[in-house]
Parts: sequence; structure tokens; C-alpha cells
Amino acid sequence: MNIEEVICFSDSTIALAWINSPAHQLKTFLGNRVSKIHSLTEYHQWRHISSIENPADIISRGADPTDLKNLNLWWAGPTILIEEMNNDFSSSEIKMDSFEKELYSAEHKQLYTNNLVLSSDSDFITHILSLSNNS
Repeated sequence: MNIEEVICFSDSTIALAWINSPAHQLKTFLGNRVSKIHSLTEYHQWRHISSIENPADIISRGADPTDLKNLNLWWAGPTILIEEMNNDFSSSEIKMDSFEKELYSAEHKQLYTNNLVLSSDSDFITHILSLSNNS
């Protein structure tokens, strides 16, 4: 079997946003996981799927395993997969509500910037201090 392309799906918009972030901007634990995902896939290989259409969620929604033989979603996959197979796999924008944005932001490292100015000119320091004295 010749595999030409791999497309990955997730029903978590937060996870997709993390995958689309540089790993070094995330907190260490999450950054390490995202870095591993980056080493195995490219960001454009990832797509969002609703939880309702996610076959992996069938069991977590309480379906009886003996009923799987009759579930088309389990055997054929979601309709979006069939639709996308007929179209170009164009990347869709990840949309998050405010709660998800807050969770997403909580996993980013706080970045600090320090500025250092060196000068042997003593008038320079006096000038800088006069600017900050509101005089």
C-alpha cells in the first residue's frame, strides 16, 4: 500500500491551536508534547472534527460495543472525511470561544523583555533621567 498523505483530526480546538503554535512558546510539559507532534507531522496535516462526528468518541458517549457493528460512523468514518476526500484538503481557521482562549493562553509562557543600555557618556544618563522626571 502506498500512503501519499496523512491527515490527522482532533475535536479539540485548543489542542489544534497548540499544535499550530511554536513549541518553545508553550509551558515545558505541553511544549515537549507539541514538539513531539511537530517531529511527526506538519501543522497543515491537522483538521478539526466535531465531537459528534468523531468515531473515537462513540464509546465515551456510552455506546454498547456490541452495537458498533451497525454504526456507519464507526466503519466508514465521518461524512466530513468523505467530503474532504473529494475536495482539496484546505486548512480551516481554528475558532475558539473566550473560555477556550483563556485555557489556551494559560499554557503559554510569560515572556519578559529586558533592555540594557551601556554608555560611558555621563551626560547620556543625566539626559535619560531628565526624560523620566516629567520636568
